[in-house]
Amino acid sequence: MASINISEEDFIQVAGAANDAKSRGDMRSANALDKIARKINAALSKDNACAKIARAVGGQNAVLRWQDVPSVLL
Repeated sequence: MASINISEEDFIQVAGAANDAKSRGDMRSANALDKIARKINAALSKDNACAKIARAVGGQNAVLRWQDVPSVLL
């Protein structure tokens, strides 16, 4: 699996692009960009201090999949 550095600003840009595509009626692109944005969001959330503690304790939120993250499409 590939690994890249990504920031919250990157997430904001991809989420915005997803909504732009939706507003143009290009749902194929909107859904593809939404999936990428959700993966970014999940990855950024996994680095959150609270998420690290939850994983260490093995709580209910120990695993955050991109499918568990809400859609960015408005």
